[in-house]
Amino acid sequence: MSSIHELILSARPHLPAAPLARWASIFFTLCVATLLISLAASQAFLALAGLCYVAHVWRDKPQVHFLPIKLPLAIFCLWTVVSTFFAEVPAAGGFAIHKLVLFVILALTVNTIVSLRHLEFLFQALFVEAGLAALLATGQFIKDYRRASILHPQHFYLYMTDERVTGFMGHWMNFSGQEMLVFTALATLLLFAWVSKRRSQPAPSFLFAGAAGWIVLAVAGFSIFISLTRGVWLGCFVAGLYLLWRYLRRW
Repeated sequence: MSSIHELILSARPHLPAAPLARWASIFFTLCVATLLISLAASQAFLALAGLCYVAHVWRDKPQVHFLPIKLPLAIFCLWTVVSTFFAEVPAAGGFAIHKLVLFVILALTVNTIVSLRHLEFLFQALFVEAGLAALLATGQFIKDYRRASILHPQHFYLYMTDERVTGFMGHWMNFSGQEMLVFTALATLLLFAWVSKRRSQPAPSFLFAGAAGWIVLAVAGFSIFISLTRGVWLGCFVAGLYLLWRYLRRW
C-alpha cells in the first residue's frame, strides 16, 4: 500500500489540480493503458473519464481546449448522421452514430494530459503493449501456419485469411488497426529523433526514442504484415509517405 501511495504522490504534480479533472485524467490514463489489452475495460474507463470531466466543466467552469479541427469534425459527424436517413436500412445507422461519442477522446487528451511526463508515460505504455501484442500475434501465426500446412494444404491461403492473428483482441481488424496507430506514432517519434540528431537539434530522450523503439517498430511492423489485413497495409504506406513528406521532403 505504501508503494501505491508513493506512486500516487509522485504522479500528482503531473495531473490537473482540480479534483474532478484529476480523476478524469486518471481514468483516461487507465483507458489508454488498457486499450490494446481489453476494449471493454478501456471504454469503461473512457466513460468514467468523460463523466468526471463533464462534472468538472459543470462545477468549476474551466476553459475547455480542443484541437483545431472543429469544422471538419463537425461536418463529418453531421454528414454521418444525415447519411443514415438515406440508407437502405436507416435503423442500422444508429451503430455508426453511436460511435461518434468516441471523439470525446480528443477533448480528454488536450484537457486532462497537462504535462510532458504524463504524455511520455502514455506513449511508452502503448509501445510496450504493442510489442507484447505483436509477439503474441507472431505466436498465433506460427500455430495457425503449422495447422494449415497439415490440415488444409489445398486451401492454405483461404484458411490463413479466415483465421488471422488477433493479439489480445477478439478480431484481427481491431488488432491490426491498433498496431497501425501505434506503429505510426512510434515511426513518427523515431524519424523525428533521427532528423533532429542529424540537424544537431534537441531530440526526444526517453526510452523508445532509441534502439528499443526500433526493435518494437520492427516487431509491430512484422505483426501488421502477418495480420494479412491489406487495408492496414495501405494505411501504413500512406502514413509512411506523409512522414517522409513531413520530415524528409527531398525524398
